[in-house]
Amino acid sequence: SFWVQEETPQAPAKPVEKPDGVTKCPMTGSKLRLKDLIPVTFELSDEKLADTGGTKGMWCCAVSKRPITHQKAVLLKPSGQVVMESALKDCVLPEMRCPISGKKLKSSDIIKLQTGGTSFCAHNEVEAKKD
Repeated sequence: SFWVQEETPQAPAKPVEKPDGVTKCPMTGSKLRLKDLIPVTFELSDEKLADTGGTKGMWCCAVSKRPITHQKAVLLKPSGQVVMESALKDCVLPEMRCPISGKKLKSSDIIKLQTGGTSFCAHNEVEAKKD
């Protein structure tokens, strides 16, 4: 088997380097400080799912209470609440206030969250509405 070290004589042995002891930001590569972190409050949609180890739809939007599976979500920085983009457009953007805490928001307080990839092309649950 080529996984066995003795079977790969052309691979030179090199010393293992000591890992860096500093936590770095994945985006900038700079040192990550505790004061740079933002507390995030995820709302649980189903306690039973969390007890069994979790699954898709375990977390829900703080405003609509709909499960967040593959929908785009945003973080409201002052309150730490996670809401779906559809709730953001309907409830937050018109008044620029957090619907949960009532705190005034700036555009810099709304942080888009990165969705996780599934490696499948048909992963979205498309909802059609009849007009």
